[in-house]
Amino acid sequence: MYNSFCDEISKRPSIWVERTTITKSATAAAGSGDLHAYRRYKRADTLRQREEEEINQERQEHEDFQKTREEKFMISQEITNKKHNKRVQEKLKLKIKKEAAKIEKKAIQLNKFPNDGSYYELFKQLKSQEQEEQQKLNEIKQQLNEESIIDKEEENNIQQSQNSQDNQDSKKDQQ
Repeated sequence: MYNSFCDEISKRPSIWVERTTITKSATAAAGSGDLHAYRRYKRADTLRQREEEEINQERQEHEDFQKTREEKFMISQEITNKKHNKRVQEKLKLKIKKEAAKIEKKAIQLNKFPNDGSYYELFKQLKSQEQEEQQKLNEIKQQLNEESIIDKEEENNIQQSQNSQDNQDSKKDQQ
């Protein structure tokens, strides 16, 4: 029996575990010879608990710091993105305004009528001016045509006279 127990112990892994006997009362070790051991265990355990609490507190503070840091970073990123989007929107608005101004200038150059509500009257005036100009051009063309006709008639007369003189000269030569 003893041998089997020793075999079991030898098969177990050799791990040294500190014995902690935590008793909560002040009279737990009273009257025994283990008072000094009890006080040593209790002191070691309270130190261990304090260290664990300090470590947990530091870890918690670090986690809180990281959370607040991430929150502040996210807030600053949101603000930065909003400002960036606003700048982009303003640039687009300016670009659209510039393009609209260019288009408006081109339209003003193409459009002869200012948009003040008197479109029909201006249209009549321009139409009458265009008709007058057209009549003047037609008159000038007619004058030129008449002059050219007169010139042509004169040329024809001159040619006929020359032809008749040539014919007379040729008849004289033949006789």
